[in-house]
Amino acid sequence: MYATTLEAVDPALYEILLVATDREFRDTHPAHWANAVIYRPTSLMLGLGCHRGASAEMVERGVLAILARHNLSVRSVKAIATVDRKADEPAFLYLRDRYGWPLETYPAEAAALLCAGAAVLLLPKQVYTEPGAGRAMTLAVARIPYPKRRAVQSVGGHG
Repeated sequence: MYATTLEAVDPALYEILLVATDREFRDTHPAHWANAVIYRPTSLMLGLGCHRGASAEMVERGVLAILARHNLSVRSVKAIATVDRKADEPAFLYLRDRYGWPLETYPAEAAALLCAGAAVLLLPKQVYTEPGAGRAMTLAVARIPYPKRRAVQSVGGHG
């Protein structure tokens, strides 16, 4: 069976589930999680911004916190996108090196959309800061579009 949402699948009917998703679902669908092999497509582009000189650690915590808050997997991040004047921002270079994410730059502000080739953001711009940081960072997320597939049940039952 092929389904496009976990809600369409009763995990008790299958010995194992193969789930391809850029979402985290351990807490939202624990029965599915317990019975799943998970494939993480690299489908998320991070559009980043920050105040000049924001600490790399604060930006990293912000990225991880915002992704977690929206149940998006850090394992599905394909690249970082930012405006070209931020190409040398130390926090972005740190993330590039630490996670192996390419750093793509664009002259326009909609860097995540341009990098993903998407028409709309999966997650609109979010702001993150910490007490006493004196700096903030922003994150928007775009998903690389993929062709729509029709949900079809396999012939012969639950294959």
